[in-house]
Amino acid sequence: ANSAILRSIRFPVTFMTLWGFCISLFHKQLLKMGKADLAANFCIPSQPHSLMVSAMGLLLVFRTNSAYQRFAEGRKIWEEILSVARDLSRLGKLYEPQLGSAKLRRVNRLLAAFPYLLRFRIRPN
Repeated sequence: ANSAILRSIRFPVTFMTLWGFCISLFHKQLLKMGKADLAANFCIPSQPHSLMVSAMGLLLVFRTNSAYQRFAEGRKIWEEILSVARDLSRLGKLYEPQLGSAKLRRVNRLLAAFPYLLRFRIRPN
C-alpha cells in the first residue's frame, strides 16, 4: 500500500488486533480450566462500548465533511490556476506579433510547466 496513512497506522492496528486475540485466547483457556470467576474479570460491560461507537461515528462524520471541504477548495484553486494559465496563453497568442514567436513559445512552455511544478512543490512524492 502506498498510502502514508496506512503505513502510519499499520503497526498500532496490528498490535491491537494481536493483543485482543491473545486476551481472547487467555479468556477461553481460563474457561476451559474451570476458572470462570477469574475469566469474568476479563469481560467488560457493553454500555461504554456502545456510547463510544456513537461518539466515534460523529467524529468520523465531521472529519469526512472537513476533508471533503478541503478537497473541494483545493480543486477550486487548481481549476483557477489552470484557467489563468489558459487565459495567459490565449493573451500571448493575441499579442504574438509584438512578443515574437520564440518568446511566446517560452512563455507557453513555462505556463504549461507551472501546474506540474506547483503540484510537486505541494506534494513532493
